[in-house]
Amino acid sequence: MEARRVVLGSNQTALAVFLGLLAAAVTIVRLWLGDSRSITDVLWAEDGYFPSCVRSEGGIECLTQPFAGYFLLIPRLAAMLIAPLPLEFWPIASVLLAALVTGLTAGGVFWALRDAGLSGRASVLGALALPISPLFGLEVIGVLASAYVPLLVASTVVVILASPDRGWSRVTTSLLLLVTALTMPSAAVLLLVLLVRLVARDLQLRVWFEWLAALCVGLFVQALVAFSAPDGRGLGISRESLRNWVDGVTDSALSVLPGLAWSQADFTSLFPLRAPWYGPWLFVGVALSLSVLAAAAAVFTRGRPDPRSLHVALLVLAGLGLSLFPSLAGTFSYRYFVAPVALWLIAVLVAADPWSKSLSRRSFVACIALVALLWAPSFAASQVRSSPAPSWLAELDRAALQCEKSGSEEVEVVFTPVWPGDNQGAYIVTPALPCRDLVR
Repeated sequence: MEARRVVLGSNQTALAVFLGLLAAAVTIVRLWLGDSRSITDVLWAEDGYFPSCVRSEGGIECLTQPFAGYFLLIPRLAAMLIAPLPLEFWPIASVLLAALVTGLTAGGVFWALRDAGLSGRASVLGALALPISPLFGLEVIGVLASAYVPLLVASTVVVILASPDRGWSRVTTSLLLLVTALTMPSAAVLLLVLLVRLVARDLQLRVWFEWLAALCVGLFVQALVAFSAPDGRGLGISRESLRNWVDGVTDSALSVLPGLAWSQADFTSLFPLRAPWYGPWLFVGVALSLSVLAAAAAVFTRGRPDPRSLHVALLVLAGLGLSLFPSLAGTFSYRYFVAPVALWLIAVLVAADPWSKSLSRRSFVACIALVALLWAPSFAASQVRSSPAPSWLAELDRAALQCEKSGSEEVEVVFTPVWPGDNQGAYIVTPALPCRDLVR
């Protein structure tokens, strides 16, 4: 045990830093491959909204006002760094900061996996599971407003796998949990994870209390915002929301094989094989049942539970829970399944670690090459995420011209992807920029 700690404190720390830099670089490269303008001319939705709020209303006002019933800490703090910059630099600043968050969390995932005793192969792949996954490039890649995705992945992996027998790791994890809970309320799922680890005697009471306190502080702030905001979104269980959830879980899990989806199972035009309606329900039901049984077995077994089966079960359950929350809130989108898919990929790596360690180097490289071949077509960020709609530089010119013609003190602006649209009117104030910042 002592020898493993020495390794974690020296060479593996350098490798964690390298993987963090690699994850950040992969984020930028995937955007650039999608459209080279995505780095300098695409300002995505809330990544423009929060800095424009700081410019118009001030930092303190924009840090505390509710936004669609949530308190998004990281995007708000980042906006205070971006807002003072020249307007034309806002896109690149937001992309770089989003890539930084992705890199930091990738390093944290590697550290947690290695700390849990996983092999270097599984730990490296686990750290890169999110940045290189196909679903990551669909919408959330390089988006500060979606920083909750890498935060949720890192927080979940650390809470499930980390061995908190050192003071600095406990403090770091508590800070990570606090930031994650202040950024996304679905972090409440981690409360169940902590409870299972405690009951299964896999976590010390003192550590459990520290991590629980960090989560509860963040979630308490989220609750205050949700209950006080006039535009909050409540949870509601309905057949439609559950159907959207099981469909989303199934199709997002199948996204690891690009182009495959349950609703597109027509293999030939002459003899179509229709996907049965109950398939997604069966898929989710089996995954949920097996995971619950595995976790229950770990809880009720005598002595210390098998850590591998417990970790895999909790990773699957946490992914299901993280995707269920937004679905019940009536805001179905595949961006809410990006973190769960990354967690399920990491669960596969944890489960297959003994097998992967037994592979020869040649066989391991061949497996990686096969996955790379499958994922290569979806490596570039999607057109929706990477293409200007509208061009931010063109939008600044339009807004400046309108200021000159109208003589107004401020002008409304639009961010990619033509956001906010009409459907956002119930949740946010239409973004605007002061004309004094536009007219030169």
